[in-house]
Amino acid sequence: MTTNSLPTTSLSSSDTLHATVIRAGRTLVSVPISGMSTMADVLRFIASLLHDLSGMVTLRLRNVSQGWTQQRAIMIAA
Repeated sequence: MTTNSLPTTSLSSSDTLHATVIRAGRTLVSVPISGMSTMADVLRFIASLLHDLSGMVTLRLRNVSQGWTQQRAIMIAA
């Protein structure tokens, strides 16, 4: 999985996150996530859910604990 550079945002393993992956306007995955302490952990987890998919998707990541949201285009490679 490759991705463009994400801005620095703080993550703590105690944070509650919600990730939504969208492709061509269709939601592929929408899951709560916890226990992740780095953005790399989050991206690996998302890639594991989409193991049979490759191409460009939109990742919307909301940190419920800290109140921020990021939306980024990412490329998933099989």
